[in-house]
Amino acid sequence: VLLDQKEKADCYYGTRLPPYKPKHVVTDPIIHRFQLRFCLCVREREKPHMDLLPAETSSEIVKKHRFRSLKLVDLNYEQLLSDVPYGSDYGKLDNGLNYYVRLNSKPKMRAALALAVKVGSVLEEEEERGVAHIVEHLAFSATKKYTNHDIVKFLESIGAEFGACQNAVTSADETVYELFVPVDKPELLSQAISVLAEFSSEIRVSAEDLEKERGAVMEEYRANRNANGRMQDAHWLLMMEGSKYADRLPIGLEKVIRTVSPEIVKRFYTKWYHLQNMAVIAVGDFSDTKSVVDLIKTHFGSKVSATDYLDIPRFLVPSHEEPRFSCFVESEAAGVLFTGYAYGGLSELPESEYISCSMGSTIAGEIGVFGYRPSMLLDMLAGKRAEIGTKLGAYMRTFYGDCSPTDLETALQLVYQLFATKVVPGEEDIKIVMQMSEESINAQERDPYTVFANRVRELNYGNSYFFRVMACVVHLMVGGIPRPSEPILKYNRDDLKGLPFTFPNTIIREVVRSPMVEAQCSVQLCFPVELKNEKMMEDVHFTGFLSKLIEAKIIQVLRFKHGQIYSAGVSVFLGGNKPSRVGNARGDISVNFSCDPDVALALVDLSLDEILRLQEEGPSDADILTVLEIEQRAHENGLQMSYFS
Repeated sequence: VLLDQKEKADCYYGTRLPPYKPKHVVTDPIIHRFQLRFCLCVREREKPHMDLLPAETSSEIVKKHRFRSLKLVDLNYEQLLSDVPYGSDYGKLDNGLNYYVRLNSKPKMRAALALAVKVGSVLEEEEERGVAHIVEHLAFSATKKYTNHDIVKFLESIGAEFGACQNAVTSADETVYELFVPVDKPELLSQAISVLAEFSSEIRVSAEDLEKERGAVMEEYRANRNANGRMQDAHWLLMMEGSKYADRLPIGLEKVIRTVSPEIVKRFYTKWYHLQNMAVIAVGDFSDTKSVVDLIKTHFGSKVSATDYLDIPRFLVPSHEEPRFSCFVESEAAGVLFTGYAYGGLSELPESEYISCSMGSTIAGEIGVFGYRPSMLLDMLAGKRAEIGTKLGAYMRTFYGDCSPTDLETALQLVYQLFATKVVPGEEDIKIVMQMSEESINAQERDPYTVFANRVRELNYGNSYFFRVMACVVHLMVGGIPRPSEPILKYNRDDLKGLPFTFPNTIIREVVRSPMVEAQCSVQLCFPVELKNEKMMEDVHFTGFLSKLIEAKIIQVLRFKHGQIYSAGVSVFLGGNKPSRVGNARGDISVNFSCDPDVALALVDLSLDEILRLQEEGPSDADILTVLEIEQRAHENGLQMSYFS
């Protein structure tokens, strides 16, 4: 806040204020994970709504710093906020359930739905540590209406992909179930809201359900037991020291996850999951809010509220004397993205030039890619958002940028500097870069996952090398910039060379072992792929569909049936041959998941059995329709987003 000393006003900021007790907790699907309280109290003595910027210099300051003219505000912090959130259709049902409905036309024919429950890990007793998160997992496993993960199958059948469009999160103070669904058919919104209604009171907690989810929860627990996770845990303990929060990380304790009884989980669920502690949020491309409210009343209105429910207790975090800071950067909502690329890259150079040329971009980055030392460039760009990066791949060189609309000219000037600046390193610059590279390589060699990934590459591709150069560039831009009627530059992809590697011609099973603080395991299954030129373009799409199908089936078997993983991913690489519309394409399909080391080999066999079953029996019609629906919905969403690959 910029204040002119000549104005007679007192501004108090950062002052300790009495605890604020809201009548209602407003949960928004976008910001519900963040608890933010910001108080700015201003007492003005003379002039109402005075300008914080002096009249005689206001325009100059605005021009220089891009500040708007700010007004002093008289706030009474004793006055409670309005019960009605701005821009939302808010209400409460007779049974105590709150609802918030808001219109949002983008993306078109989509809705973000959430069931927010004011129940988190801080409410757990010692023997329940981790139970709030387990309840969240059980919700997608079975309810009164849905069994055996049928909720997941139903939502996928309407285009809501598991993980991306149907998910949940448990924090210390809340559990939020989230759905992102299409609403282009009238019945889809009703069905999705009915799923949230099931979560509110009908989650099934049986011994069988619990056993199936233990493995998935344990894998989520295990995934956080790395250096970064331990650092975050230590930070949490420091910030919450002296309160119950310090001992209530949402993931819980390993002992509880492995041994907690169904009775304890059921007791926690029935004790805290009451309609008075919940809110339904619906934000989307609706024709009107009233019809959505009617659907909420239809599916939730008949549910009976508890008469003896417990009020949610408050657990205060003790004050402290030392200052504590948390800094973050949020990108502007509006921006311009652009990229430029040129065909020809690593595959064009002989192996003898690989090492020296591969260090080029690293050295340039140290001495200044744009002709200025990084520290000097940072000062030159102060107050601007213009970020430019470069990437060198197997078949092309790329630059890309992200900037605010007002800083587009600056960003394009940086792009020009990429080509106009001759960067010549000195011996000292090279020495510094080599030392940094050596330290980086040594650090990577200590990372077990890097060792594993390196070995996978050796097995799949042998000793193949990469390299890169620079030539003509093709520009693509978004953000309101018109596309040129003709291509700016021409290129010939037929002159490119393919990567020199050969996939193993025999089955290889190998275990890579590395010392770790806590036992973890990462698994990768790789299969060679070669697409013939007659139907290559069509088969590229089919290969993508196939990867989605395999991923869904692996998750169904390893997570939903056997409860041994948290998630799995299937990726496709088709860059073995040069880009061409007429030649063959080759590469591989990789299946990746993490798990308990003791069951890794058994899960590999289960995965291979499922893939073999798909080869012999083929997918069902329902499986194919689900994959196509998910892809179609993702494509529709992508068309409305201002980014591109």
